[in-house]
Amino acid sequence: MQNDQSLCTIEEVCNTFKCSKSTVWRWVSSGTLPKPLKIGGTSRWATEALSLVIKKAQVQQMNPAPEPKRNALRSPKLSRRKKAETGGQPQSGKISRNFPKGNSRRKDPSDEPTPPHKSP
Repeated sequence: MQNDQSLCTIEEVCNTFKCSKSTVWRWVSSGTLPKPLKIGGTSRWATEALSLVIKKAQVQQMNPAPEPKRNALRSPKLSRRKKAETGGQPQSGKISRNFPKGNSRRKDPSDEPTPPHKSP
């Protein structure tokens, strides 16, 4: 990156951040890097925009966000009363992972009637 008015190719972006092309595109899709300018079918990044990304990362490292409380990451437990009311099923409307896809009950061979035995 020479001056703040120039454009960088993907190779120059890779050299700047010491990463692969696929990582650059993953960062673009996640919003970590800005979308490139498309010029004549090629992608170019403004060096000024990349410099802002670097400065933002430096500021975040100097002032890290507080980590969330450990309990905040866990899903809340259902009380015994709620379990009895809902049958222990999740409230979100999603099917629990404990049930197989399709039928909620697997067939048991002993449930089916046995065919009559024919004698030869």
